[in-house]
Amino acid sequence: MQQTILIVDDDAGIRESLFYILRHDYRVLLVEDGGDAVETAETHRVDLAFVDVFLPTLNGFDVLERLCRLAVPVIMMSVITEPEIVVQAMKGGAVHFITKDFVPEAVLSLVRSYLG
Repeated sequence: MQQTILIVDDDAGIRESLFYILRHDYRVLLVEDGGDAVETAETHRVDLAFVDVFLPTLNGFDVLERLCRLAVPVIMMSVITEPEIVVQAMKGGAVHFITKDFVPEAVLSLVRSYLG
């Protein structure tokens, strides 16, 4: 069975970019707000999630906390790279933090390091 990656971002361009990078090797679920992210993770088997820090409904840190409770590894992402945000994400349970100016090959390599 194909592994599932959840992409949570209110920016359609980011969702689509990650979808196109990952779609050949993984099942990709796309949601645009924090509430839908938690609901999706509760109703689908999710192997890894990319979660934006700034989201409508529930912010990324709230989503991170809930997904960690569901044992879903989370890669946090943001356009803002302030050390406080990165530290908060990592202390909150994120397995990695990336900026949104990602390189496709680096994203695939990162995902493979977690999912094989």
